[in-house]
Amino acid sequence: MSKGTRPRYLYHPREVAICGYSNSGKTTLICKLLARMEEQWQVAYVKHDAHRFEMDRPGKDTWNAWQSGAHSILIEDPQHGAWQQKGDLSLFQKRALVVDHDFALVEGHKKSALPKICILDESGKILEDLMNGDISQVMAFVGTHDERPMGLPHELPYIQRDNLEAVQEIIEDYLEQTSKSKLSALILTGGRSQRMGSDKALLKYEGKEQGLRTYEMLKPHFDDVYLSSRSQQWQGSSLEELPQINDSFPSSGPMTGILSAMTQKPGRSWFVIACDLPLVNAEAISKLLRERNPYRLATYVESSSDGLPEPLFAIYESRIYGRLLEAYSQGLHCPRKVLLHSSCLAISASDTVDLKNINYRNEYLELQQGGPRHVGI
Repeated sequence: MSKGTRPRYLYHPREVAICGYSNSGKTTLICKLLARMEEQWQVAYVKHDAHRFEMDRPGKDTWNAWQSGAHSILIEDPQHGAWQQKGDLSLFQKRALVVDHDFALVEGHKKSALPKICILDESGKILEDLMNGDISQVMAFVGTHDERPMGLPHELPYIQRDNLEAVQEIIEDYLEQTSKSKLSALILTGGRSQRMGSDKALLKYEGKEQGLRTYEMLKPHFDDVYLSSRSQQWQGSSLEELPQINDSFPSSGPMTGILSAMTQKPGRSWFVIACDLPLVNAEAISKLLRERNPYRLATYVESSSDGLPEPLFAIYESRIYGRLLEAYSQGLHCPRKVLLHSSCLAISASDTVDLKNINYRNEYLELQQGGPRHVGI
């Protein structure tokens, strides 16, 4: 595969085209790969068809509605969903439809800039395209012969088409190279602490302000740790000198801090923790980092009380940025709802992960007095 800047993607940030001329065996290879990979991966299959296609059957309700003039049709049941519309899908629609998948296998697009595996046809026409410069970003060639065909550039791997393990390895090596964006840490401290009556980031635990205490706990794990804050929130306080990301969205709770970080530091993934979780320790942080799945939109810990996502102790991958913006624009300012309706990895809470929020003065005083989970205040 040629080096240089990674091409702008069409459907998914991690996509591999399987391409070749008609009757070369593209669909057969893709289906065999899907069968091998479906237990480990959530794979989107995208078919680029140069001809008109039909998805519906005469007599069905959706077919009747389509014939009657519907411009788009959505049909769904608890296990399936399908969408059809008149006219070409926009770039944004295409990406939105597959964003929840780990990666996409695209059939076709042989002359695009997508990374691709090319299937050799008997006439060798696709090899001619390569020599003429019409095909680029080739990761490997696949063919029917056991021996490497004459004329194939030596720097490109050749795989016999029944060697599915080798084809899969090529794809997974590529996924590994593109999976992990820079991971930074964000401590959410920009709330107004109205229930507590004072800034929760300045409350002292173990003799230190909670904002500083959390910052120091995270520093061994991350190159960059930031406090999410309101502008001039800590002028004159001990937290003023710590790295900060000020809110750049109108205040809407935790979503404001997460979106502000993703906007001001684009392309990064974020380990997010609220400042009102004083019982979280380094072991809990290590557990979440170990079990992170960078191919999903987020990795979070399930609440031990209700099984719901804990959105303020989670890793948000860079790909979730568009989903968060979409939710925000629709008036959905709760990151938990975004996690519930996205493809994420849920981790069961354990004895090493205590996500008890300290929101009220009496809860804070109980810890000071050596309550059930005393932290040495």
